[in-house]
Amino acid sequence: MVGAMELAREGMTASDIRAAYQISVATAAMGDPRFAGYTDNWVLPTVGGTTSAGYGSTAGGLAAGDLVKFDCGTTVHGYRSDGGRTFAFGQPSVEQQRLYDVLADAQRIARESLVPGARIGDAFVNAIAHVHSHGYPTFNRGHVGHSIGIDTFHEEPPFIGPGCDVLVETGMVFAVEVPTYTPDVGAIMIEDLVVIRDDGAELLHTLPHDLTVVQPRV
Repeated sequence: MVGAMELAREGMTASDIRAAYQISVATAAMGDPRFAGYTDNWVLPTVGGTTSAGYGSTAGGLAAGDLVKFDCGTTVHGYRSDGGRTFAFGQPSVEQQRLYDVLADAQRIARESLVPGARIGDAFVNAIAHVHSHGYPTFNRGHVGHSIGIDTFHEEPPFIGPGCDVLVETGMVFAVEVPTYTPDVGAIMIEDLVVIRDDGAELLHTLPHDLTVVQPRV
């Protein structure tokens, strides 16, 4: 994701960002023995006000003030990953920053709720309650994450949804996310892989959770 944003330029479409991501993944995999089992990647980028989880783009392409969202992963030795971040292409607006900060805190709350013995659905309840109480009372989602690692697809049950009564167990692996797709602000994704240890969720991703600002380049 960082490598893709280093290649980002004004006018690029979401399809261009997708290609930049694929270039960056391939570059990271080349010559590194840790990634000898790399086989494929996937990415659902959005640019600016185009919020569908696909490759559409706003008219005219990437422009200063746009958000660029990644929802992506790779497969290495048969293990599938899933994660995401959002970058600001130039200085974000006050509303973009405010919404981002609320969702980032909600995602952290969801992660911290996943402790052994806890009800998985409570992570959803806690995260959504935070968003509702911080200025977005109509925000809702079907889930704020899912298990990963057994199937070849990157989403599998149990899902971190309100009705999930499954208890958290040591060794479970989850992708935790509290995204939004808002045309006036742009899509926002903060998603991490975590593995459940005896004392809670261990974060597997290393990227910061702050909104990263990339200076526009032509």
